[in-house]
Amino acid sequence: MGTARVPTVGPYEIWMLAQAAIGFCGVGGMMFLIPAYVLQQGGDPADAGAVMAVAGSIALAAPFLGSFADRFAVHRGLQLMSIALLGAAALAFAAAEQVLTWLVAASLLGLGMAGLSVVNATFVVGAGLDPATLARKLSLLQLSLPAGQVLGLATVSALAGAGVAFESMFVVLAGAAAAFGVVVGLVNRGPSQRLVAAAAATDSGDRTDGARGPTLRATLGSQFGVVLALVLLITVSAQAIESQYPSYMQSAFGIEPTESAGALSVIVLVSIPLYVVAGRWTARAGPRVPFLASAAARAVAGAGLLLIPGESGIAALVVFGVVMLVYPLFELNAAALVASTSPIGPGGGQGALGAAIALGTIVAAVLAGWVAAEIGFAALAGITLAAAGAATGLGLVALRSPARGRRGPGSSAERSAP
Repeated sequence: MGTARVPTVGPYEIWMLAQAAIGFCGVGGMMFLIPAYVLQQGGDPADAGAVMAVAGSIALAAPFLGSFADRFAVHRGLQLMSIALLGAAALAFAAAEQVLTWLVAASLLGLGMAGLSVVNATFVVGAGLDPATLARKLSLLQLSLPAGQVLGLATVSALAGAGVAFESMFVVLAGAAAAFGVVVGLVNRGPSQRLVAAAAATDSGDRTDGARGPTLRATLGSQFGVVLALVLLITVSAQAIESQYPSYMQSAFGIEPTESAGALSVIVLVSIPLYVVAGRWTARAGPRVPFLASAAARAVAGAGLLLIPGESGIAALVVFGVVMLVYPLFELNAAALVASTSPIGPGGGQGALGAAIALGTIVAAVLAGWVAAEIGFAALAGITLAAAGAATGLGLVALRSPARGRRGPGSSAERSAP
């Protein structure tokens, strides 16, 4: 097999539009529309919550999707199928009229987003790139999602403002998924070939015939397990407030939902160029320090939100912005750490990362709901402080920097090892 040709525009690999598809069709499109759509169709807030929970919990299947793609080398097919599932989910929502059909549509949505998240990250971390290039490529990949999210939000907001029905907006999102699928399908053969070549080189140099894989206990007790535990804690620290964001801001600081939503949009926009900054820092320092810095910053933000007086709404929005603005450091370096420590292949590792994030989101939503009901919304910042603080402490003690030259499965360093 010759050298894989990966179509690019400057340093940006065009297939990375598959990551923008998650933001445009999923996070900024369907996930934004679902709560209001369910209510308009006659459902209640509990129904809307169930639909959102199903869409998010499907990400727990990500390790199986990643391992399946690794074993049978079907990453390219899984990527295209996942985009198709986004389109199918949008059409299913357009036709759905009751709880069961909403849940089916949410399952398709969650499966599509999970599959794309796994394959997209694997195409980068499993490509055998040197650390500096890996950091740059990961930053470009990760910023594609919020960029797509902003465009998706702008599209559905414009359609809603023009009086377009929900069903028609879902059809538009299905059309967008089809467009993404066509473009990605034309350019994703190169990254797939690059991944296969890197995996083949690793297998020929590193694999011992007949060797058994690591046990589950050994895997979770390794550095890989430490990284997943930290990811879960850091996710809880952010989602504790995010899951109740409008209600938290209104109850704790008197900020109306329209104002908090506008502030969140600004924060997301500001975070986009920070992916480039995060990539450069990671290229210089490695993934451990920026990753732990993201946890420490959230712990400080949690403490700040606990100390800010209830009448200081602007200050609260600024401090909460810290929780969101360190996402680039977290996402980029979590993927890099998983790539350098995974004993279960690049796809399986990125799938496990997605599952840890999904589990953290679920735990945070349940915990935040209980705390808000029993103690009050203002106490949610305590969860942020406790979870992020625990992650910082555990990381300083247990997380080691990846060995110099370690680039994840298929790296040139590994291929040249005796």
